[in-house]
Amino acid sequence: MIRSLFDLPDGLLYFAGHSLGPAPKLARARLLETVDAHWGARQVRSWTEADWMGLAERIGGHIADLVGARANEVMVADSVSVNLFKLIAAVCAIRPKRSEILVEADDFPTDAYVAASAAAALGKTVVLAPRQGLAARLNHDTAVVITSHVHYRSAHAQNMQALNSQAALVDAPVIWDLSHSVGAMGVELAAHGAQLAVGCGYKYLSGGPGAPAFIYVSQDMQRQLRNPIAGWMGSADPFAFRQNYVPRAGAAAFASGTPPILSLIALEAAVEVIAAAAPDKLQEQARENGQAFIDAIAPHEAQLGLTRVSPIISAERGAHVAYRHAFAPAIVKALEAESVIGDSRPPDLMRFGFAPLYVTAADARAGAAALLRVLRSGIYRDKRFAA
Repeated sequence: MIRSLFDLPDGLLYFAGHSLGPAPKLARARLLETVDAHWGARQVRSWTEADWMGLAERIGGHIADLVGARANEVMVADSVSVNLFKLIAAVCAIRPKRSEILVEADDFPTDAYVAASAAAALGKTVVLAPRQGLAARLNHDTAVVITSHVHYRSAHAQNMQALNSQAALVDAPVIWDLSHSVGAMGVELAAHGAQLAVGCGYKYLSGGPGAPAFIYVSQDMQRQLRNPIAGWMGSADPFAFRQNYVPRAGAAAFASGTPPILSLIALEAAVEVIAAAAPDKLQEQARENGQAFIDAIAPHEAQLGLTRVSPIISAERGAHVAYRHAFAPAIVKALEAESVIGDSRPPDLMRFGFAPLYVTAADARAGAAALLRVLRSGIYRDKRFAA
């Protein structure tokens, strides 16, 4: 654990890295340097002198190490929603006779929203299927599948290799949303046969609020797909200002507009901190943390009105643990008053994330003890904590 590298007050138990990772101290230093020495002192010259032009691709290479991909298969750009639209449109363009976009039902809403808007634009139909029923719904009308590796509510971790193998039987690539995986879980895209993925930079990657997202396109798919939002930063020579578009090599072809340099500077600093830790060790620690929390709560769940919705088997679970309770939002607010930060999702879900970079098993047990105290005391019913 390297908690000292993050801006976290002493005594604070921060269990919300699945929503917004804390600020790495290195990010502040890099941002100040960029504003003062580069943007401030060298202005427009910093695009080349500080290599702002190569920043997004360079960070993509770091993220590639975290997700088991080649450096030229990952590019930082835009948001998860935009990147998801790009991949859906690109895949549907090479499968014009396939009519269906298969989407996991009850997944993070933006994925279904984007799929629906892409389907409307492309003349396709969105088909929703439950997480465990995706494979059964695959057929030769399926153009592409959209699902999350770790579910944002339950923290259930899918068997990536199994679904990829089943989808390959009907030649329908899976777009994996890694937003609740990367930075806390061991992800092996290439080893598990993944062809396409997206992920955000502000959760376990701690790149800052609204940090740019990333896109993964395997080398095989790079030869087949074309970026449907072709912009100058995805062109082979942006400053040649040619009228005819020639794409860059690799996943960099999926860049579009001008990159947000300050956000990228913060993200690069965060990814460097995470890259110093072995991804497999991160996953082991995250699951150990979650198990410590579950084990401390388990004997008391029923009597305190809690229902665990996350898998009990650690190999099937991501880096957060979720419970239902009728007063979930108020309980989370009451915990905040005790310097324990989690989050809630309507109507009755509480989530506690156990990012291995700044949370230990001892922290998890302390958080569980705080939750039990709040529940037993009934203080969450106080009007101060009303939604």
